[in-house]
Amino acid sequence: METPHLPYTIRDVIKARVERLSPAARKLANLAAIIGTRAEHETLASVAGLSEAETIAGLDELREQRVLEETGSVDAIHYDFTHPLLQQVIYSELGQARARLLHATVAETLEQGYGNAAASHADELAVHFARAHSQPLARKAVKYLYAAGRGAIGRYANREAANYLAAALDHLDKDPTIIDAPRDEILTTLARTRQRLGEYDAAMELWTRARD
Repeated sequence: METPHLPYTIRDVIKARVERLSPAARKLANLAAIIGTRAEHETLASVAGLSEAETIAGLDELREQRVLEETGSVDAIHYDFTHPLLQQVIYSELGQARARLLHATVAETLEQGYGNAAASHADELAVHFARAHSQPLARKAVKYLYAAGRGAIGRYANREAANYLAAALDHLDKDPTIIDAPRDEILTTLARTRQRLGEYDAAMELWTRARD
């Protein structure tokens, strides 16, 4: 996640506000920052590993402190940060190693929760599996990045599709142990997408790679 440069006064005020939270509330705030906008109640509860009472108390505290706001209905409760800067600062304070670990935890929890419908949530899963930067999860990162890319193509979102597909290819290039991924299909799909975007030199390089 890109965190814009903030004046130290603003960052310090937000950090001080977050540091006053109880351990349970801070844990939930960290997870909400990883999940991003519109964090579902069930996801937070599943990933946090807290008791139901601790989860409810932590969320109540976050709402009282105006860190999160509750939206949705009784059947589908969601939480959003009251201001984007809260999410950005909390995320940046996690550190890269912890952020990777939490992305991996969220990715696997979401995938398990979606079950057979996981493919229809490829965009969301791709983000978390990719940001986990975990070799054991690299195959899943490629799987969902490719699926998200194809989904974006279906919506005529070619730039978005190119980003997903390029990320999938980057994972394959960095990890030669992933031998069961559809590398040729990813290459040719990305090449066609680059052509549609008018990026003919990049497309030609991809066609050459696919041919070789």
